[in-house]
Amino acid sequence: KTQRYIGFGICIIVSLLFFAISLMYLPFVVIRPSKFIVPYCLGSALVFASFGFMQGFVTYVKHLASKDRLPFTMVFLGSTAVTLYSALYIQRYIVTVLCII
Repeated sequence: KTQRYIGFGICIIVSLLFFAISLMYLPFVVIRPSKFIVPYCLGSALVFASFGFMQGFVTYVKHLASKDRLPFTMVFLGSTAVTLYSALYIQRYIVTVLCII
């Protein structure tokens, strides 16, 4: 149980760090949106991982894939993936800004 708390704490602290970094780049989203998107998405992924540590990853994935949660899980993961793809691979400003919104 102690390992779960330690993993949860580390993931939350690092995710807060990534969210702080993304907020520092928020004024530059007009110039380079990827500077904001990458730390924000990494912070979101670490929040997901932190709850996986708390509940156990198999239990957490089953919870996220349950009938009530699956649409929200898919929308969140899909929007995060499309945002990263548009910022890092397509590199089109308009598409990236629309994905941020």
